[in-house]
Amino acid sequence: MLLHEQIEHLCESLKLNSIPTHWSSLAEKCIAQDKSYGEFLLSLLKCEQQQRDERTRNLLSRMAGFPAHKELNTFDFKFATGIPNNTYRN
Repeated sequence: MLLHEQIEHLCESLKLNSIPTHWSSLAEKCIAQDKSYGEFLLSLLKCEQQQRDERTRNLLSRMAGFPAHKELNTFDFKFATGIPNNTYRN
């Protein structure tokens, strides 16, 4: 089994979902910047944490059931009854 395959397999079993897709590019970047193994590991773990935080935010936003994002310029003012036109246009 190749090194890349072993890393992917272990990351999958440890539930480190973003590392298989980012480790090689981060390794090349750290080599180019002459960083230590510790700095490489730190950047890899930070990447994993950022991905997890993003997934958590997305999941919590979906679960919260927030209404769809709407902007005022797309609102159909014909349905706004009982309010004079200049009131909501200002």
